[in-house]
Amino acid sequence: MQVKGGRPLGLGLVVLLAACPLMAQTINNIDVRHTEILDSDQIDIDGHYHHDYGPPPPPHHGQSPADKVADERRQQERMNDDKTRKRLEDMRLQAEKDIGRRLNHALDTHPGVGGVVPAPGPVGPVPPAGPSFFHQLRYALFYGFTKYNSDFYDFNSKYRWGVTAEGNLNPNTALGIYFNYASIDDLTIDYSGYGPWIAYGPTYPQFEQTMWSFGIFGKYYFQNWNAVRPYLYGGLGYNRITTKYSFADTNPYWRNTVYTQEEYSSSSFSGQIAGGLLLDFSPNFGMFVQLGAVFSFGSDQANYYNGEAASRGKALEDATGADITIGASFKF
Repeated sequence: MQVKGGRPLGLGLVVLLAACPLMAQTINNIDVRHTEILDSDQIDIDGHYHHDYGPPPPPHHGQSPADKVADERRQQERMNDDKTRKRLEDMRLQAEKDIGRRLNHALDTHPGVGGVVPAPGPVGPVPPAGPSFFHQLRYALFYGFTKYNSDFYDFNSKYRWGVTAEGNLNPNTALGIYFNYASIDDLTIDYSGYGPWIAYGPTYPQFEQTMWSFGIFGKYYFQNWNAVRPYLYGGLGYNRITTKYSFADTNPYWRNTVYTQEEYSSSSFSGQIAGGLLLDFSPNFGMFVQLGAVFSFGSDQANYYNGEAASRGKALEDATGADITIGASFKF
């Protein structure tokens, strides 16, 4: 019996037999993938993904070079994380030890009131302390001359000296204190009426008058012109005046008889206004010159009927004057 078309049918059977192994491999792969999908981690109902970072799985046989490099990188990153955590922990422990040591030192040297430990201050370098109050003051020694005028008597200072100390309230304003001592000469005594000289010596009156003062003053300095600083000065002071008067005859015939001997002491208040110029040669040394006027707050009680010593003392209380002063200033 002869079947028509036998050759094409044979070819179809050959193709079917060849395709059977390929179809079996494909079905096997589908089963494996299906099993992997069922065994994989799932997203929970809240939408958060959890993964347990356990030890890395052993490498599969036939792992590609890229996968090996990725595994080594992950392992290196874990080692770096471990080293970083260990270093931070060491630093924290060292800082705690330092704080404990400083706290123990503070308790040993500066215990708080009732055993209470004061809060620790900021850690860091302590800034250097500034100059003390007395090192910021400017001190001065001065010498001057004053001429006094009153209604009945005129006086000159034979010499006048003093000291001051001042401190700056701001760059242009200063406040200070002063002490002043002066020896006074009476210009109204006419010695011509007590001459001429005779063989046994002269006969004449003698005066000794002194005044010491102390008070406060203020200065206003104008701008600095190359270390030359003009200023205005105003002060208030308390004065203590002592006047001694004697009239003696040194003629041996009269056995050095003293006819009159008087002493008068009084107090007064005065004010002063002046202008000056300060020249700074260095931050710690300078010189100054000052011209001013002096006026008193006396009661104008001077007259010729109070006695020689009292009348001159009261006249000096009421006098006004003009003075000139030069001096040197220092900063220590």
